[in-house]
Amino acid sequence: MRKSLFFPLTTYPDATPEQVVGNAADFAAGQDATVTSLVIDVSMPNVANPLSIPLIDARQMALEAEGLSRSNGLQLDELLRESCKARSVDVESATVRLDLTAIGDAVAAAARLHDLTLVAPGAEFRPLAEAVIFGSGRPVLLVPRTESVGAVDHVAIAWDGGRAAARALGDAMWLVEAASRVSILFAGRDKAVSQTAAGELSEAFGKRGIPAELRPVDAAGRGIGDALQAEAIAAGAKLMVMGGFGHSRMRDFVLGGATAGVLSDLRLPVLISH
Repeated sequence: MRKSLFFPLTTYPDATPEQVVGNAADFAAGQDATVTSLVIDVSMPNVANPLSIPLIDARQMALEAEGLSRSNGLQLDELLRESCKARSVDVESATVRLDLTAIGDAVAAAARLHDLTLVAPGAEFRPLAEAVIFGSGRPVLLVPRTESVGAVDHVAIAWDGGRAAARALGDAMWLVEAASRVSILFAGRDKAVSQTAAGELSEAFGKRGIPAELRPVDAAGRGIGDALQAEAIAAGAKLMVMGGFGHSRMRDFVLGGATAGVLSDLRLPVLISH
């Protein structure tokens, strides 16, 4: 069965980068997957000028923002279709008109119907990534802007034996089983416990005919998200799998260090599940 990838295309205030669109199409082609895109056409609220300042035309500003959103949406939709066609990837697209405050919940709900949601990295797209990671119940692939993402022949797994890591691994097993190499990354204050958990996973993989190498991660002097990505890249991995840590406080996400680090500074494709 072919995997269904969901790709929301943001249009305002920041549009999904063109490089991410091309890399998303590369990833879909590499996994022989289909793509369903959702172009988000932003609807701006009709806010009257409370100070009645003649120089500020709030409605005109809203119309210009909506026009920019529509223009970006048309360009991104065409780019994605062309990119998928060039790679023989089946793609379907739809457009939805949403208020800015409703985007996160709407995208998270739509993501529940697919195997994996593709999201652009960076601070400007972090609220959307958080909404899908913690609200959809489905995995998210952070797609880098620079590195091409094609066939995934080497997967690195950030493993501590916990629930979130296990959930992410379960969501990524179709990629792990298709890879020719698997690396298990382990780190933590108690390295003996972490190495034991990693060894247990390696043994479980071995029983399924999946050879895996253990790679310790030294995060001394740097963030754990950076350290995990650096080790995955050093191992030659094409994609890293990790659990997403975080909880909601007054509707603001409080993230674990590894999750926050990867969302802020993505260096390779990372599949996150919560």
